[in-house]
Amino acid sequence: MLSPTERAALNYIWNAICVFLALWYLAGGIWKAALVAGFVLLSTAFGYGARWLVRGGFALSILAIAVLFGFPSPDQWADIARTGAEQISAHIRLASGL
Repeated sequence: MLSPTERAALNYIWNAICVFLALWYLAGGIWKAALVAGFVLLSTAFGYGARWLVRGGFALSILAIAVLFGFPSPDQWADIARTGAEQISAHIRLASGL
């Protein structure tokens, strides 16, 4: 059985691995992914924002899995955001009568 300290350390290592793989898949750069994953691992190990870094790592992993299964690739996100902003703006103008 693992002690709470060992369990937390294993959780932080797993989170860093997930962040590394997700960033490597989404961004394509192994060195950038390794740098960010190292930062996440050290920050969580020292207790700086561990709760948020673990949650962010989980969200990033879910996003990478969604892209893997067909969600639009990161190259298309800017176009999607621009189109969405234009549609919201047009809807607001229409609703306000401008």
